[in-house]
Amino acid sequence: MSTLLLLFVSAAIVKADINWAWHLEQIGWESALNDSRWADGLTFGLGQGIAVFDTGIDEEHLLFTDRQIGGENFTDDTPPLAPPEWQDGTGHGTAVASIAAGAEATLGDEENTHISGPARDADLWSVRVLDNDGGGSFDQINAGLEWVIDQTVNEGANIRAVNMSLGTTVTFIDPDELTGEVVDTFNSHAQTLRSYNIPIVAASGNSGEQEGLSFPAIAEDVIAVGSSDQDDQISEFTNRSEDLDMLAPGEAIPAALAREEEEDRADLVGFGSGTSFAAPLVTGAILLINEVYENRWGNSPTYDQIFDFVTFSDTVIEENDLAFPRLDLHASLERAYVVPEPGTIWLLLVVSLVWFSGGRRRAIILSGGK
Repeated sequence: MSTLLLLFVSAAIVKADINWAWHLEQIGWESALNDSRWADGLTFGLGQGIAVFDTGIDEEHLLFTDRQIGGENFTDDTPPLAPPEWQDGTGHGTAVASIAAGAEATLGDEENTHISGPARDADLWSVRVLDNDGGGSFDQINAGLEWVIDQTVNEGANIRAVNMSLGTTVTFIDPDELTGEVVDTFNSHAQTLRSYNIPIVAASGNSGEQEGLSFPAIAEDVIAVGSSDQDDQISEFTNRSEDLDMLAPGEAIPAALAREEEEDRADLVGFGSGTSFAAPLVTGAILLINEVYENRWGNSPTYDQIFDFVTFSDTVIEENDLAFPRLDLHASLERAYVVPEPGTIWLLLVVSLVWFSGGRRRAIILSGGK
């Protein structure tokens, strides 16, 4: 397996005249926000943290104002605008972080209100594992995972989700194809995070592969996310297989533009496409799921519950012989709010369309199959 990691971006991030919030509208943002059962308790990730494994984060961007941002650099180079050493080197990590946890603001020359992410008050941890050229090694990722575990277990950081909008350029049909010390170490770290109910969310890749996913998305203890479009179809570039766990909007997604020079404006936004931009929408949604569940039931959801809630959807997209749930924030929050209550009977739409194997949920084979 190649150790080189490349960014999953199918289109450059550019300014455009487009609906700034179509992706949030599609996942039921307004209905989730206004549901009286939990609306008063939503703090949009306040006090929770997201570890963004990427090229870094531009902490000066106005979408991250008044936010706690920390991190560590695991690459061999220094970003152009350092310090800090975990500052963004290419702009990709800043865009990804803003999709998960960007604030609500009117920015740049636009009159529109720009809302980047569901968890818009969450803390951010920049785990810089991709260098200024967008490449890195799995040793660097494993070192980053060790750091996250240490920060969570020993330093008291409330990191509640890990986002990995990165992966191999080659794809894999089965997790068992992946062998070797590096893979074993990754899987061990992922299992440790799972034991602490911290999910890893990873982009499935942009090669358009019909029967395989990139690593780490293919790994057992990772939530693999592909991209869907405004018509609720699978994006052509999305890697998919029966191991793909879910879809989320990933085309023409608004995101923060990192500064290239110190004097550049720190309030610009643009649009980009790729499974890189679908994954952080799921990551941000997980923090809201945590809030609703904890406010309702008085304890934190388990990893399996988080997985069940975030993949629960009223929209299931079918392609060939497979079916995938598309992120549905309102349905996910409703399930987190209601399902644990004894005696409640639910029609489990998504559960009826999936099956379990090897500890992870996979897309159902609707007919024929393999």
